[in-house]
Amino acid sequence: MTEEKQIDKTVPGGRYKVAGVIVDASGSPVSKTSAQSEKVQTQQSAFPEDYPGYEVLGQVEGMTPEKLQSMSDEDILAIKGIGQKTLDAIRAL
Repeated sequence: MTEEKQIDKTVPGGRYKVAGVIVDASGSPVSKTSAQSEKVQTQQSAFPEDYPGYEVLGQVEGMTPEKLQSMSDEDILAIKGIGQKTLDAIRAL
């Protein structure tokens, strides 16, 4: 029987934080330099971490909460990774 790892958090780039260590999809630890790069990318997002769709929207170049609020529902739903539930949460803000 294999031990199941508890994922603490999904981070950008298909990586996961397990027991405080960032690992790739195969479970191999990510180098410290690469992990620091991920932190920098996350910190540069115009969206707060509790914003609906934070991880997806933070990867869209030039996207800000203000710009998102002015977009039509159809345009927001066209963003890969954004669905109706996320759209509803955004509109509720």
